Amino acid sequence: MPTKSLATASKFPLAATVSSGPDNKRLGHIPGHYGPWIIGQTARILSDPFALFDEYYKKYGPVCKMGTTMQRAVVLMGPDFTQQLTLDPDHNFSTRMGYHAMLKDFFGGGLLTRDFDEHRFHRRIMQTAFKFSSMRHYIDQMPALISSQSSQWLLQGDDFRFYPAVKTLLLDLGAQIFVGINLGADTQRLNQAFLDMTYGSLAMIRHDWPGLGLLYRKGMNGMRTLDRFLLAQVKARRDNDNGEQYILSHFSREQDENGDLFTDVEVARHMRFLLLAAHDTTTSALTM
Repeated sequence: MPTKSLATASKFPLAATVSSGPDNKRLGHIPGHYGPWIIGQTARILSDPFALFDEYYKKYGPVCKMGTTMQRAVVLMGPDFTQQLTLDPDHNFSTRMGYHAMLKDFFGGGLLTRDFDEHRFHRRIMQTAFKFSSMRHYIDQMPALISSQSSQWLLQGDDFRFYPAVKTLLLDLGAQIFVGINLGADTQRLNQAFLDMTYGSLAMIRHDWPGLGLLYRKGMNGMRTLDRFLLAQVKARRDNDNGEQYILSHFSREQDENGDLFTDVEVARHMRFLLLAAHDTTTSALTM
Protein backbone atom coordinates (compact mmCIF):
# COMPACT_ATOMS: atom_id res chain seq x y z
CA MET A 1 0.00 0.00 0.00
CA PRO A 2 1.50 3.38 -0.97
CA THR A 3 2.30 5.93 1.69
CA LYS A 4 1.06 9.46 2.24
CA SER A 5 -2.44 8.33 1.39
CA LEU A 6 -5.87 9.83 1.95
CA ALA A 7 -8.87 7.59 2.53
CA THR A 8 -12.43 8.80 2.06
CA ALA A 9 -15.69 7.70 3.58
CA SER A 10 -18.87 8.98 1.93
CA LYS A 11 -16.58 10.92 -0.42
CA PHE A 12 -14.97 12.96 2.37
CA PRO A 13 -11.24 12.65 3.18
CA LEU A 14 -9.70 10.96 6.20
CA ALA A 15 -5.92 11.26 6.35
CA ALA A 16 -3.94 8.09 6.97
CA THR A 17 -0.46 7.08 5.91
CA VAL A 18 1.96 4.21 6.28
CA SER A 19 4.79 5.00 8.69
CA SER A 20 6.18 1.61 9.75
CA GLY A 21 8.21 1.21 6.54
CA PRO A 22 10.05 3.39 4.03
CA ASP A 23 8.04 6.04 2.23
CA ASN A 24 6.75 4.45 -0.98
CA LYS A 25 6.45 7.07 -3.72
CA ARG A 26 6.13 4.70 -6.68
CA LEU A 27 2.56 5.55 -7.61
CA GLY A 28 2.79 5.37 -11.41
CA HIS A 29 0.56 2.29 -11.59
CA ILE A 30 -2.30 4.05 -9.75
CA PRO A 31 -4.81 6.01 -11.87
CA GLY A 32 -5.52 9.65 -11.12
CA HIS A 33 -4.17 13.15 -11.56
CA TYR A 34 -2.17 15.22 -9.07
CA GLY A 35 -3.50 18.57 -10.26
CA PRO A 36 -1.56 21.87 -10.44
CA TRP A 37 2.11 21.78 -9.43
CA ILE A 38 2.80 21.95 -5.67
CA ILE A 39 -0.72 22.87 -4.51
CA GLY A 40 -2.43 19.98 -6.31
CA GLN A 41 -6.17 19.94 -5.69
CA THR A 42 -5.96 21.81 -2.36
CA ALA A 43 -8.10 24.73 -3.55
CA ARG A 44 -10.85 22.42 -4.80
CA ILE A 45 -10.78 20.39 -1.58
CA LEU A 46 -11.32 23.58 0.39
CA SER A 47 -14.04 24.97 -1.89
CA ASP A 48 -16.08 21.86 -2.79
CA PRO A 49 -14.59 18.55 -1.61
CA PHE A 50 -17.71 16.51 -2.37
CA ALA A 51 -17.72 17.47 -6.05
CA LEU A 52 -13.99 16.79 -6.35
CA PHE A 53 -14.09 13.31 -4.84
CA ASP A 54 -17.22 12.42 -6.75
CA GLU A 55 -15.47 13.44 -9.98
CA TYR A 56 -12.38 11.36 -9.15
CA TYR A 57 -14.48 8.38 -8.13
CA LYS A 58 -16.41 8.38 -11.40
CA LYS A 59 -13.31 8.97 -13.52
CA TYR A 60 -10.66 6.84 -11.79
CA GLY A 61 -12.51 4.48 -9.44
CA PRO A 62 -12.27 3.97 -5.64
CA VAL A 63 -8.43 3.91 -5.65
CA CYS A 64 -6.68 6.88 -7.24
CA LYS A 65 -3.90 9.41 -6.71
CA MET A 66 -4.24 13.13 -6.06
CA GLY A 67 -2.06 16.07 -5.07
CA THR A 68 -3.06 18.03 -1.95
CA THR A 69 -1.42 20.27 0.67
CA MET A 70 1.94 19.91 -1.09
CA GLN A 71 1.78 16.11 -0.82
CA ARG A 72 1.15 13.31 -3.28
CA ALA A 73 -1.70 11.26 -1.96
CA VAL A 74 -3.55 8.04 -2.66
CA VAL A 75 -7.30 8.35 -2.22
CA LEU A 76 -9.27 5.28 -1.11
CA MET A 77 -13.06 5.63 -1.23
CA GLY A 78 -15.81 3.48 0.17
CA PRO A 79 -16.76 1.72 3.42
CA ASP A 80 -14.44 -1.28 3.01
CA PHE A 81 -11.34 0.86 2.66
CA THR A 82 -12.49 3.11 5.49
CA GLN A 83 -12.87 0.09 7.75
CA GLN A 84 -9.44 -1.20 6.80
CA LEU A 85 -7.79 2.14 7.57
CA THR A 86 -9.64 3.06 10.74
CA LEU A 87 -9.40 -0.34 12.43
CA ASP A 88 -5.86 -1.04 11.16
CA PRO A 89 -5.23 -4.12 13.35
CA ASP A 90 -1.73 -4.62 11.89
CA HIS A 91 -0.62 -1.01 12.46
CA ASN A 92 0.09 -0.39 8.79
CA PHE A 93 -1.31 3.13 8.59
CA SER A 94 -0.06 6.27 10.29
CA THR A 95 -2.44 9.08 11.20
CA ARG A 96 0.52 11.23 12.17
CA MET A 97 2.08 11.21 8.71
CA GLY A 98 -1.19 12.32 7.18
CA TYR A 99 -1.83 15.23 9.51
CA HIS A 100 1.58 16.21 10.87
CA ALA A 101 2.70 18.48 8.02
CA MET A 102 -0.43 20.65 8.29
CA LEU A 103 -1.19 20.43 12.02
CA LYS A 104 2.16 19.98 13.77
CA ASP A 105 2.69 23.67 14.58
CA PHE A 106 -0.78 24.21 15.98
CA PHE A 107 -1.95 20.83 17.27
CA GLY A 108 1.30 18.94 17.87
CA GLY A 109 0.88 16.68 20.87
CA GLY A 110 -2.78 15.95 20.11
CA LEU A 111 -3.90 12.40 19.42
CA LEU A 112 -4.08 12.97 15.64
CA THR A 113 -0.32 13.52 15.57
CA ARG A 114 0.52 10.35 17.54
CA ASP A 115 0.52 6.73 16.40
CA PHE A 116 0.28 3.20 17.78
CA ASP A 117 1.85 2.71 21.25
CA GLU A 118 2.43 6.44 21.73
CA HIS A 119 -1.17 7.12 20.78
CA ARG A 120 -2.39 4.45 23.19
CA PHE A 121 -0.19 5.82 25.98
CA HIS A 122 -1.52 9.35 25.61
CA ARG A 123 -5.08 8.12 25.27
CA ARG A 124 -4.78 7.12 28.94
CA ILE A 125 -5.21 10.79 29.80
CA MET A 126 -8.78 10.62 28.50
CA GLN A 127 -9.90 7.30 29.92
CA THR A 128 -11.64 8.57 33.07
CA ALA A 129 -13.02 11.70 31.41
CA PHE A 130 -15.05 9.62 28.96
CA LYS A 131 -16.41 6.92 31.24
CA PHE A 132 -20.18 6.49 31.40
CA SER A 133 -20.54 8.24 34.75
CA SER A 134 -18.53 11.21 33.52
CA MET A 135 -20.55 11.45 30.31
CA ARG A 136 -23.80 11.52 32.30
CA HIS A 137 -22.46 14.42 34.33
CA TYR A 138 -21.72 16.41 31.16
CA ILE A 139 -25.09 15.70 29.58
CA ASP A 140 -26.96 16.79 32.72
CA GLN A 141 -25.37 20.26 32.42
CA MET A 142 -25.98 20.84 28.73
CA PRO A 143 -29.75 21.55 28.33
CA ALA A 144 -29.86 24.70 30.49
CA LEU A 145 -27.09 26.49 28.59
CA ILE A 146 -28.38 25.39 25.17
CA SER A 147 -31.91 26.54 26.02
CA SER A 148 -30.71 29.86 27.45
CA GLN A 149 -28.70 30.85 24.39
CA SER A 150 -30.87 29.38 21.64
CA SER A 151 -33.98 31.10 22.99
CA GLN A 152 -32.27 34.43 22.31
CA TRP A 153 -31.83 33.56 18.64
CA LEU A 154 -35.53 34.06 17.96
CA LEU A 155 -35.24 37.69 19.03
CA GLN A 156 -32.68 38.58 16.35
CA GLY A 157 -35.08 38.48 13.40
CA ASP A 158 -33.71 38.76 9.88
CA ASP A 159 -30.23 39.66 11.15
CA PHE A 160 -29.73 36.22 12.70
CA ARG A 161 -26.78 34.20 11.36
CA PHE A 162 -26.70 30.56 12.41
CA TYR A 163 -22.98 29.81 12.01
CA PRO A 164 -21.55 32.45 14.38
CA ALA A 165 -24.39 31.91 16.83
CA VAL A 166 -23.99 28.15 17.12
CA LYS A 167 -20.19 28.47 17.19
CA THR A 168 -20.42 30.82 20.17
CA LEU A 169 -22.90 28.50 21.87
CA LEU A 170 -20.71 25.43 21.39
CA LEU A 171 -17.57 27.19 22.59
CA ASP A 172 -19.40 28.34 25.72
CA LEU A 173 -20.74 24.82 26.14
CA GLY A 174 -17.27 23.34 25.73
CA ALA A 175 -15.84 25.76 28.28
CA GLN A 176 -18.53 24.81 30.78
CA ILE A 177 -18.39 21.04 30.25
CA PHE A 178 -14.68 20.70 29.56
CA VAL A 179 -13.21 23.36 31.81
CA GLY A 180 -16.00 24.20 34.24
CA ILE A 181 -16.04 27.96 33.71
CA ASN A 182 -18.27 30.60 32.18
CA LEU A 183 -16.22 32.38 29.53
CA GLY A 184 -18.33 35.52 29.56
CA ALA A 185 -16.39 38.34 27.90
CA ASP A 186 -13.60 35.90 26.92
CA THR A 187 -15.86 33.98 24.51
CA GLN A 188 -15.20 36.11 21.44
CA ARG A 189 -11.47 36.41 22.16
CA LEU A 190 -11.01 32.64 22.44
CA ASN A 191 -13.35 31.98 19.53
CA GLN A 192 -11.21 34.25 17.37
CA ALA A 193 -8.10 32.44 18.59
CA PHE A 194 -9.57 29.14 17.39
CA LEU A 195 -10.48 30.66 14.03
CA ASP A 196 -6.99 32.13 13.62
CA MET A 197 -5.44 28.74 14.38
CA THR A 198 -7.67 27.00 11.84
CA TYR A 199 -6.80 29.45 9.07
CA GLY A 200 -3.15 29.50 10.13
CA SER A 201 -2.86 25.74 9.68
CA LEU A 202 -3.79 26.23 5.99
CA ALA A 203 -1.30 29.06 5.37
CA MET A 204 1.06 28.66 2.43
CA ILE A 205 3.69 31.04 3.92
CA ARG A 206 4.57 29.43 7.24
CA HIS A 207 6.73 31.98 9.06
CA ASP A 208 6.06 33.43 12.50
CA TRP A 209 7.13 36.93 11.49
CA PRO A 210 5.61 39.93 13.32
CA GLY A 211 4.10 42.94 11.60
CA LEU A 212 3.20 41.40 8.23
CA GLY A 213 -0.35 40.25 8.96
CA LEU A 214 0.41 36.71 7.79
CA LEU A 215 -2.22 34.02 8.42
CA TYR A 216 0.43 31.80 9.98
CA ARG A 217 1.52 34.53 12.41
CA LYS A 218 -2.09 35.16 13.42
CA GLY A 219 -2.58 31.42 13.91
CA MET A 220 0.48 31.19 16.15
CA ASN A 221 -0.74 34.16 18.19
CA GLY A 222 -4.10 32.43 18.55
CA MET A 223 -2.35 29.27 19.77
CA ARG A 224 -0.34 31.25 22.32
CA THR A 225 -3.54 32.89 23.58
CA LEU A 226 -5.20 29.50 24.07
CA ASP A 227 -2.12 28.01 25.69
CA ARG A 228 -1.90 30.80 28.26
CA PHE A 229 -5.57 30.34 29.07
CA LEU A 230 -5.42 26.53 29.33
CA LEU A 231 -2.14 26.38 31.27
CA ALA A 232 -3.61 28.75 33.86
CA GLN A 233 -6.68 26.51 34.13
CA VAL A 234 -4.55 23.35 34.54
CA LYS A 235 -2.53 25.00 37.31
CA ALA A 236 -5.71 26.13 39.06
CA ARG A 237 -7.11 22.57 38.98
CA ARG A 238 -3.93 21.10 40.43
CA ASP A 239 -3.56 23.76 43.10
CA ASN A 240 -7.15 23.26 44.26
CA ASP A 241 -8.38 19.78 43.35
CA ASN A 242 -11.79 19.35 44.95
CA GLY A 243 -12.91 16.37 42.90
CA GLU A 244 -14.68 18.31 40.13
CA GLN A 245 -16.06 16.22 37.27
CA TYR A 246 -15.13 18.46 34.36
CA ILE A 247 -12.98 17.04 31.55
CA LEU A 248 -10.00 19.26 32.40
CA SER A 249 -10.24 18.19 36.03
CA HIS A 250 -10.09 14.52 34.97
CA PHE A 251 -7.16 15.24 32.65
CA SER A 252 -5.29 17.07 35.40
CA ARG A 253 -5.66 14.10 37.77
CA GLU A 254 -4.83 11.35 35.28
CA GLN A 255 -1.58 9.45 35.77
CA ASP A 256 0.67 7.57 33.37
CA GLU A 257 1.63 3.92 33.76
CA ASN A 258 4.34 4.89 36.28
CA GLY A 259 1.89 6.75 38.49
CA ASP A 260 3.12 10.20 37.45
CA LEU A 261 0.84 13.05 36.43
CA PHE A 262 0.97 14.13 32.83
CA THR A 263 2.74 17.49 32.53
CA ASP A 264 0.83 20.78 32.44
CA VAL A 265 1.90 21.28 28.82
CA GLU A 266 0.70 17.80 27.78
CA VAL A 267 -2.68 18.36 29.42
CA ALA A 268 -3.03 21.81 27.82
CA ARG A 269 -2.17 20.46 24.35
CA HIS A 270 -4.73 17.68 24.58
CA MET A 271 -7.36 20.14 25.82
CA ARG A 272 -6.56 22.60 23.02
CA PHE A 273 -7.10 19.94 20.37
CA LEU A 274 -10.16 18.49 22.08
CA LEU A 275 -11.84 21.89 22.39
CA LEU A 276 -11.26 22.56 18.71
CA ALA A 277 -12.44 19.09 17.69
CA ALA A 278 -15.55 19.40 19.84
CA HIS A 279 -16.84 22.86 19.02
CA ASP A 280 -15.47 23.58 15.55
CA THR A 281 -16.37 20.32 13.85
CA THR A 282 -19.82 20.25 15.46
CA THR A 283 -20.39 23.82 14.32
CA SER A 284 -19.53 22.82 10.76
CA ALA A 285 -21.72 19.72 10.87
CA LEU A 286 -24.77 21.56 12.24
CA THR A 287 -24.31 24.43 9.77
CA MET A 288 -24.08 22.03 6.82
